[in-house]
Amino acid sequence: MLIIIVALFLFGPKKLPELARTVGQAVREYRRVIEAPLSTPPPVPVTREERIRELANSLGIEVPGKEDEKVVAEIKEALKGYEDKTKDT
Repeated sequence: MLIIIVALFLFGPKKLPELARTVGQAVREYRRVIEAPLSTPPPVPVTREERIRELANSLGIEVPGKEDEKVVAEIKEALKGYEDKTKDT
């Protein structure tokens, strides 16, 4: 109650509703930002195999029907070739 009276004296009766509206919007925005991470679902765990295949696809390596070890070897070859290209420049 004392805070309202002090605010009334400081800001006047015309500015007090606008000030209250602004404070209310700030509190709502703060709550929305704080609660947003809680409402997002946790990330889906990604397996080693999925990461290998995703990396291979991004490098343009054909994946279907190949064993993981073969795909890993091809990824290493592709990265080695990329590394050689960057050393030449």
